[in-house]
Amino acid sequence: MGLELVAFRLYAPYFGYSVYVWGSMISVVMLALAGGYALGGCVADRSHSDVSLYALIMGSAVYQLVIVIFVHSILFALWQKGEFAGPVMATLIIYAFPMMALAGTAPFVIRMVARESHVGSVAGMVYAISTAGGIAGTLLDQLLAVAMVGHDGHRCGSSAECASR
Repeated sequence: MGLELVAFRLYAPYFGYSVYVWGSMISVVMLALAGGYALGGCVADRSHSDVSLYALIMGSAVYQLVIVIFVHSILFALWQKGEFAGPVMATLIIYAFPMMALAGTAPFVIRMVARESHVGSVAGMVYAISTAGGIAGTLLDQLLAVAMVGHDGHRCGSSAECASR
C-alpha cells in the first residue's frame, strides 16, 4: 500500500491525478501481487531451503534501489503515452517486479511456519499480519510524506510551513 501511495504521488506531475491513473496503477499492482503469490507458492514448494525467500526480498530491494536512480527518466519518457497507458507501463517497469517478489514471500512464510494440521490458521495469521503491516505502513508513509513534502507536493522547511500551505 505504501508503494502505491508513493507511486500516485510520483506519477502526478507526469500523468495527473485522474481515476485512470489510480485505476491503471492499482490494477497492475494487483496483477503483480496475484502473480507473485502464485509463483511464490511454486518456488516455496520446490525450494529445500529458505535461501530463495531471502533472495526474493533482496532482489526486490536491489531493484527498487536501482529504479530510484532512473525513475524520473522513465516517467519523463512515458508521460506522452497518456493517463492510462503511461501509468500502466510505468507501473510495469517500476513496481511489477518488486511487488511480485514481495508477494512471493507469503507462501514461503506459510510453508516455514505451518504444520500439516494447522495450515489454514497459519495462512490466515500470515495474511492478517501482512494486512495489519500494510495499514501501519500506509499510515506511516502518509504521515511522513505529508511532513516531508507537504500537501501540495512541494518540500517544506518545517511542519509550520507545511501547515500554512
